[in-house]
Parts: sequence; structure tokens; C-alpha cells
Amino acid sequence: MNNKDFSLIMARLVAYYDRFEFPLMPNGEMENMKFNVWRDALSIIPSDRLEYVIKDYCTKNVYAPTSPTSLIEHYRSIILNYYPSAEIEFEKFIERVRLNGYDLEKHIQGYHRYPYIQETLRRLKSDFEVWRLDKKQLPFFKNRFIDHYNKIIQDNVNEERLKIGE
Repeated sequence: MNNKDFSLIMARLVAYYDRFEFPLMPNGEMENMKFNVWRDALSIIPSDRLEYVIKDYCTKNVYAPTSPTSLIEHYRSIILNYYPSAEIEFEKFIERVRLNGYDLEKHIQGYHRYPYIQETLRRLKSDFEVWRLDKKQLPFFKNRFIDHYNKIIQDNVNEERLKIGE
């Protein structure tokens, strides 16, 4: 993103928060440094998403961001909230198993558009087999599914691999 585009996006924060000071047209060494630090830090947010993140941040936060990290964390929370909860995904999976049988590989292939669910199920093959043989193990299997699913989503968000809309 070029400096002019970044300045236009950051202008929303300056306009929205009276006390937010940001050098939209940096003309000194310290102003240049602040501008560059913020631009570089926020570059991990895709440029086509940054404006949305700032608009969303403004509507949900009384106070201006104190650092670029505030906006990065807000972006991560948007991504995390975009994905269905582990509990919902588990219930959908169990329903699919009850309707279509216990062939785990078939179910994994059926989630080809959801790699985070595929990865969760691959990690839980042995737990799935335990549940398949002993239905009383469902609460244990559910807890393991939820733990693994949430960890995979969080790890992917932290590694910037998940994007809104994927």
C-alpha cells in the first residue's frame, strides 16, 4: 500500500477520535518514524481489509487505538468470530456420522472446503475409533474435538494463514 492510500485510511481514525494524533502528512523525523512503524506493522492486514478493520474498530471501541497492535488484535478477533464455534461444528459432524456412517476418511474428504475441520479430524482418528466402539465416550471425544479445533483456528490466525472469506 502506498503512503497516500495509507494516509487516507488512517484519516478515518483521526476524524473519528478527537484526541488521536497521527501524522497523515509526515514532515519530520519522528513523524516519519511513527507513520512508517504503523504502516509497516499494519501491512500484515491485507490492504483491501484494512479500511473495514478500522471502520469496525471505530464502531466497537470508545477509545482510539494506542498502537498498531490494537488494530491487529481487532483484525484477529474479526477472523476468529467469522468461523463457527467448535461446538456447532462438532454437532454437525456427529449428525453427519449418524446419517452417513462411520467412515472417517469419507467424512474428512467431505470437508474439503474446510481444511481446519479436516485437520481436526485427522488428529482425532484414534479418539473417533474409541467413540465408534464405545458410545459412552462421546463427551470425551467432544472435548478433544473442541480443544483441537480451537487450537488449529487460533494457530492459523496467529500465523496469518486464515483470512476473512476463506
